[in-house]
Amino acid sequence: MLDEDMAEATPGDLHQAAERLGVVLIGPSVASYFSLGSQARRDGTDYWLRVRRCHFLKWVPSRVLGYEDSGVISGVPKPVVVDTAEHWDSPHIVRAELLTYVGVPVISKGLHLKTTPDLPETWWSALRDAVKNLAQTPTHRDTAHVLHDAKWLRAFYATDVPDPTDWATEHEDPHWGNVTGPELNILDWDFWGCQPRGFTVAGLYCTSLAVPEVSERLWHEFADLLDAPSGRWSILYHLWYRRRGLPTFAAWERGASAARSILQDLT
Repeated sequence: MLDEDMAEATPGDLHQAAERLGVVLIGPSVASYFSLGSQARRDGTDYWLRVRRCHFLKWVPSRVLGYEDSGVISGVPKPVVVDTAEHWDSPHIVRAELLTYVGVPVISKGLHLKTTPDLPETWWSALRDAVKNLAQTPTHRDTAHVLHDAKWLRAFYATDVPDPTDWATEHEDPHWGNVTGPELNILDWDFWGCQPRGFTVAGLYCTSLAVPEVSERLWHEFADLLDAPSGRWSILYHLWYRRRGLPTFAAWERGASAARSILQDLT
């Protein structure tokens, strides 16, 4: 789904959704990728209410129902959809989702890690289990279409980067603004599905390069994924896709070094 297929959700959408779902908004609204969300309460229980708009001609379930579809995933700590509502506001469908509330803060306010987080061993264990359980989840969702970008990877790296051949169920947008700590929750399930195996961990690795302690720990924990052909392809992809957001020159140098090492093995 392209950005032009989406429209910004409005505060009015959020308030109308609250009325439809019988909740009271109790926090400030937060905008994120064309959605608008807020903490909400119903019958003494806290939830997260989010709304999105989509042009009716672009209403593709695999691109709109990611959170609801993620209900089939087990063994991954994440928000769960408990209620939904939709209404028509020509030419858009406005969809509201009421999610279980995650009270643990995200590890980074942005995509890239900039400081060393205090993550207990239980966090790393939970991440290992989550990556394994997600990869084993059967799905027909193919949401990222990453191979459509293969020509740009070849142009960027000026070499023939072989397409990945090992695929698994993965999170499409893995970065440090989508994981919480010290208790792990993985957020943002709009887009997930069949991706190159190791795509989730590769995204966290490439957005932690400014903090070597964390990127090295990720490599240690997930070398079986990151050092496999599909994992190396995923690293090249994330380095290309996130190249403009690397927070320090040192992070850029580490990314360039990782890319050179992978590309040398291809030639």
